[in-house]
Amino acid sequence: MVFKKRMIFVSLFACLTVLMSLKLFALDQSHNIFKQRREKLASMLDEGIIIIKSTESNQRNLYEFFVPNSDNHDFIYLTGLETADATLVLCPGSPEYSEILYIKGNHQEIKKVAGIEHVFPPENLMVDLSNAFTDFSLLRYTQRIRKPLSSEISRVLYNQGKKKVIYFNFPRFVNLEERPPERLDFIHRIEKFSPKYEIRDASDLLNRLRMYHDEYGQEQLRRAVDITGKAIRECMKSVRPGMTEAQLRSVFRFVCDFNGTDQLGFHTTVRSGPRIKGESSSRRTKVMKEGELIVIDCGAEVNHYTADIKRTFPVSGKFTAEQKKVYNILKRVQEACIRMVKPGVTMKDLQEKAISLLDEAGGYGKYFGWGTSHFLGMDVHDVGNNLIPFKPGIVITVEPGIVLPEFSVELEDDVLCTEDGYEWLSQSIPREVQEIEEFMKKEGIGKYLNE
Repeated sequence: MVFKKRMIFVSLFACLTVLMSLKLFALDQSHNIFKQRREKLASMLDEGIIIIKSTESNQRNLYEFFVPNSDNHDFIYLTGLETADATLVLCPGSPEYSEILYIKGNHQEIKKVAGIEHVFPPENLMVDLSNAFTDFSLLRYTQRIRKPLSSEISRVLYNQGKKKVIYFNFPRFVNLEERPPERLDFIHRIEKFSPKYEIRDASDLLNRLRMYHDEYGQEQLRRAVDITGKAIRECMKSVRPGMTEAQLRSVFRFVCDFNGTDQLGFHTTVRSGPRIKGESSSRRTKVMKEGELIVIDCGAEVNHYTADIKRTFPVSGKFTAEQKKVYNILKRVQEACIRMVKPGVTMKDLQEKAISLLDEAGGYGKYFGWGTSHFLGMDVHDVGNNLIPFKPGIVITVEPGIVLPEFSVELEDDVLCTEDGYEWLSQSIPREVQEIEEFMKKEGIGKYLNE
């Protein structure tokens, strides 16, 4: 029997090893997706060019929910490529050179993935831009013939003597105590050479694109939610008194990896029992006890899109009467907020509704201390304007909670705003008390991990 269990466990890890070797890329979709995104961005320009540089990593000591490539998501969003030392130049005013990419690697393959015709080595960038930033009025006709790419950028920038505008991807996430990202040296060099250039932040335009997900983005989010749901279900089956929070996090990670995720969208939190003020959410040695509730806050990432889901369930597999009462109150409040999602509603509306309903249900509003919703996409707290009314294509979380001295109940689901209402992306992940208790009677891999 022991040998059989060991063989099952070995087989699981063997499958995981194979899956981990098959990294999922955005290559399963047509390069037209990324081309359409670039064209939409270019159509938002009245003048000038756009320069988007890739980045290796974020500044240090930023928000805990960032993944290492958060600052590179704009470049990935527009090209489908994750790489360092690459630069995308959009020149909408040029019929022939509207898109130019400077990047290492196999340029023929890169053209297929990104759908960009003009691809050059990174070392060409400074030469081409130096020629392009030379005033167009100084270029002789022969120079325009011999250097068509640079001449076209120069012509567009010249703008008949009007403003010479360059949009650039400045960092959205800023830590002034840290060394500035290297790409700022590039744009500052341009500014120093001439005051004639007006440098603008490209994120002002990109935010308006990224907050409304196209079909490709929506599909990646559905896949991320599906895998997250599988991992949560396995956690429900696997948990038992005596396990540590870290062990249950490992179960979640294993199932996500086994199902082919790129990585996790943020650090998974497993918290059992009451919250303790000032205590870190990462408690590797915290043993989960009978009678406690577990709150898991988690999200798998697929092709750079992440889910963000919370579920609450009992360590022992059965809610107490008081836990069930509070859980059902929160569940009804969350459902009411989800049903509100439609074009024209705001995040403020959802927040006020959640607090109002919690108060009406027994004065629980004072036990809810965070925002009901945030945007979701390539980052778990994704870009967007939370002051404007919803439009079709946004994806938000709906996550009220009740944090009592004795225990916490928290639920979080991912919701897509549609033309006439909403699509509840994570609805199938167990939420009903009876459903959770029945599901937790099943046997999970945690049994084998604990023996």
